[in-house]
Amino acid sequence: MAEKYHDALMNRLDMINGLGQNATSLANAAQARKMPEIVMPSPNWGAAPQQQSAGGSSGTASTGRSGGSLDSFLKAISGQESGGNYNARNKDSGAMGKYQIMPSNISGNRGWDYEALGRNISTSQFMGSPELQEQIAQYKLTQYYNKYGAAGAAVAWYAGPGAVAGYLKNPSKYTNPQGAYPSIANYVNSVLGRQR
Repeated sequence: MAEKYHDALMNRLDMINGLGQNATSLANAAQARKMPEIVMPSPNWGAAPQQQSAGGSSGTASTGRSGGSLDSFLKAISGQESGGNYNARNKDSGAMGKYQIMPSNISGNRGWDYEALGRNISTSQFMGSPELQEQIAQYKLTQYYNKYGAAGAAVAWYAGPGAVAGYLKNPSKYTNPQGAYPSIANYVNSVLGRQR
């Protein structure tokens, strides 16, 4: 049963891809009626707290809601997290793929995979499919971006949604490094700097 579903899904994706960019835009617009807009991005870090990363930049903290389009934001996150590498794995945290998603957000019942795809997948399925990585990451990042803006979405991706309000209220409180990982402020500044 799962094989038939997978084959049907892959056939549908092949058909959409074969129709070209206009068809993809129309499919995305139709999909947006059911869930937040999903934009296909293109493409250096590992991962940290609830959700990600392991590098950083210096500078003052940003609270901006701007900084480019959703597409440029998605590219900035994937560039920051893995340099665009679908096979990336963080040996410390276990974060996976191009966007360095934590395994706990995929494995289990009704995680991000279920939210984005309507079904649960395994971490090996996730790692073996750039398409699944894109669908799940784009779904969640779009939710964060639409709700919090670029800076808040970067905070949510790196440290979890619970850190967003505090960061946006007083980013200077978030300049301390997260153990071996950069501070939330440095992470946000680095992501936003990649959008420009």
